[in-house]
Amino acid sequence: MNFAVIGTFWLSENFIKAIKLTDGASYVAQYSRDLSRAKSFADKNGGAKCYDDLAKMASDKDIDAVYIASPNMTHYAYSKLFIEAGKHVLCEKPICINTAEYDELCALADKNGVVYAEAMMNYHLPQLRKMKEKLAASGDIVSARLDFSQRSSKLDRALAGERVSTFDKASCGGALLDLGVYPIYLATELFGYPKKISAFAHFFDSGVDITDTVIFSYDTFDAVLTFSKMAESAIRSEIICREGTLTIGQCAQLRKTGFTDKEGNFESLYPALSPEECMSFELADFLAYSCEKNTSEYLRARSRAREVVLLTEEIRRMVGYEISSEL
Repeated sequence: MNFAVIGTFWLSENFIKAIKLTDGASYVAQYSRDLSRAKSFADKNGGAKCYDDLAKMASDKDIDAVYIASPNMTHYAYSKLFIEAGKHVLCEKPICINTAEYDELCALADKNGVVYAEAMMNYHLPQLRKMKEKLAASGDIVSARLDFSQRSSKLDRALAGERVSTFDKASCGGALLDLGVYPIYLATELFGYPKKISAFAHFFDSGVDITDTVIFSYDTFDAVLTFSKMAESAIRSEIICREGTLTIGQCAQLRKTGFTDKEGNFESLYPALSPEECMSFELADFLAYSCEKNTSEYLRARSRAREVVLLTEEIRRMVGYEISSEL
């Protein structure tokens, strides 16, 4: 499958590395609003034809699929353009800002016979299967705390008054859609859809949510989700069960995932993976979806993505954070 890439920052670079690790995938085209930037980025990453016109790139018959890693507010419009052009779409999180957009694009993808999926690393990682197995054998869950607090590399620029997309309301930035989707994916995949939601947020001067606390209530326990772009967490995440505690070092790539039993014995659940290795799992699943070898898994992934979009929509409503896509 020949991939075009939209976006010229580190995430796109890691995805191109993942392409090179994955049989059946090739990097053939690069987009940037600045053509010279596209060429410089493509040359650095092995070479590809370059575009500064999305419509022209969408009409390129050599392109089978597109990976979208542009600012959040563009995800709906860019995905729609390529789906209508008959291209498979792998879109970075958040796949959409609201469920109305997501449902529209899923229906459009079905109509055009293409795959439309979210690039969500933790959902596709083998560590997640290990975590499920361990939780199933560890007795009742007592409580859970899932954190993704990470000081943004762009924070100092934003504090100095520079407009950067992750701190820009018009770009649909903020902690929830940048970081919060990862613990939300984990919670829904491990515990199911919550019975009740509570949500609280603090806001940056630009109007984006900067630090959030969300509580998902289930029948017998609560899961507290925290995420912030202001500072790093040292403790990270844990799921406390009657027979021991599952710990997670990082919610996106599930680094340093392990289990400590009641006697204090620690077991590492999976070796560390590089960012491109993590992305290669979501890419491999995407290729399987597009070949119709894993239809039930594709529909399951699409359903999970919709639940997360719905939850982020509800959380934003609760904390009063109104945003919209670029149409």
